Parts: sequence; structure tokens; C-alpha cells
Amino acid sequence: TNITDGIKDQIIGKKEEKKKETSEEKIRVATTIKAVESLIKAVAKDKVEIQKVVPDGTEIHEFEPKAQDILKLSNANLFIYNGDELETWADKAVESVKNKNLKVVELAKGLDKLDVKENDILDDDKDHDHDDDHKKEKKHDDKDEKKEGHHHHHDGKDPHTWLSLKNAKKYVEKIKESLIEVDSKNKEFYEKNAKQVTEEIDKLYNEYSEKFAKSTKKNFVIGHPALAYLAHEFGLKQLSVEDVFGEGTPTIAKMKALVEYCKKHNVKGILAESTANKDVINTVSRETGAKVLPVYIMEDPAESLEYVEAMKKNLETIYGNLN
Repeated sequence: TNITDGIKDQIIGKKEEKKKETSEEKIRVATTIKAVESLIKAVAKDKVEIQKVVPDGTEIHEFEPKAQDILKLSNANLFIYNGDELETWADKAVESVKNKNLKVVELAKGLDKLDVKENDILDDDKDHDHDDDHKKEKKHDDKDEKKEGHHHHHDGKDPHTWLSLKNAKKYVEKIKESLIEVDSKNKEFYEKNAKQVTEEIDKLYNEYSEKFAKSTKKNFVIGHPALAYLAHEFGLKQLSVEDVFGEGTPTIAKMKALVEYCKKHNVKGILAESTANKDVINTVSRETGAKVLPVYIMEDPAESLEYVEAMKKNLETIYGNLN
């Protein structure tokens, strides 16, 4: 009898454990880019199970989801993504899974967008008619634009909205609200974490506001001009030779323009993201003596740094390489 009772107790105990597990089942959150995933983790910590719709190592601007990617939305409670046409496939994907309980959150919705024209392009021809240039650009058809991959911008707007500390705080707020909506019992937990990450972002913003305000130098040189929002926020200017660090080989004239600018302005460092063309980077570095320094754009889900840490490194690099 004792043995039977013991077995009974074990079974009951296991059932209780199972009940506890299901009652504490994690919220399933599907997401896309590293920056968004990182901010979700900062607010939700271990209360969520992240489903990456975009596989690691993927170029987000060229990503077309396959059936197995979309499937991740079918059992998710939340789909939190950047939006602003970065994930052009999102609406169709949500529609196709027919998950009535899926709450969809587009973080960049309603934010002020910067024009791509805000980026200063280093030009090989000083007397070039820029208006003429824009007219020519507009004549490109969509096929051409899609081919440009990472350098494809939508409606002339810069899609890298998460690379602004002020926008990141708005992202945190939206993430917190959406988590509370699907998991109200952990409201205080989400609020506490959101407050903590917002304070970290504020601290970083205040530190660098002071530093940049005191600096007489306001320009920095970058490969792909992805940091317009950050530059705008701190009254800086990113200078880029568009497509020099993109895929393929840039024109000799563009390379020459970058090399000449770097020599003339005594540029010590050129910023480049991880996807930049290594051969071009090495050539420019050799020709100018400038170091090529990494910046974190946080698009690839495989990136290892979390949001605040990555932005801190970006700001340190920019500040150390102003000219």
C-alpha cells in the first residue's frame, strides 16, 4: 500500500507540476530585426519566448519569407516588428496565417521620418547639379531600386528609425503596452523593466548630448549612410559616398572622392557596418591611412550586442572620429 501511495503521490505531484508549467506558459512573440528583438527582451526578459521570423545572417531589405518563416506567426501571441516598409511582406504574412489571436504591433508607425536627402553624399564632381541628380534618381524604375538591396530606401524616406535614442524610448513604450495587453498579470514586471531600459537610454542620451555640444567638429564619415537619425538627434552630419561600401565595385570617381575628402579633412576613422565590402574598406584604409571602424545597425538577428550596448559603442565611435 505504501508503494502504491508513493506512486500516487508522484503522479499527483507531476500533474501539479505540469499544471504549474502550463499556467506559467511563456508569451510567444514573433519579431524581425535585432534592435526590436533586443528591446523586447529588455522589457519582457524571461516571460517571453522569441520567435525569429527573419533567420540569422539575413539581409532584411532583401528578405522574402518562406513558408517555415511565416509559420512562426501561426502560434504567436504577438508579432512586434519595425514597420515603415522595412518588412514589406508583413501584412500578407499576417493575413496568410489566419491567427485570430495574434496582436500585431508596428513600432515605427506614426514616427517622423527623415528624408534620405538628409544624408550628405560626398560627390566626385563639386559643380554637380544635385537637383538634376534627384530627377535622374526618380527615373529609376522599381526593378532598379530593388536591385540596390540595402541601399533601397522607401518613398525617399530613411527606414532606420530605431537608430534614434528618442525613437527607441517610444519603441519601449509600445512594447510594454502590447505585452501588458496580452499578459496583464505581469503588468508591474513589464513596467519596472521598461522604466529601467528607458533610464539607461536617457543616461546615454544626456552623456552624449553634452559631449557633442562641446565639440566644434560635427561631421563623421560612414560607408552606407544608415545613421541619419542618430546624427540628426545630436546635430551632427554623416558624410558618405553612397554605395562605395555596398555590394559590387564602386566607381573609381567615387573612391577618389572619398579618399580625397579623408586626406583633406584628416579623417582618422571611417565607420562601416558588418555587411560592408571588405575589399573596398581595405583599399580606402590603405589609401587614406584612416582606420575602418565597426558600427552596429542591428538589422541582422544574429548580432550579439544588445540595444543600449550597441548604441553606446556607436556613439563612442562617432565621438572619437568627428572631423
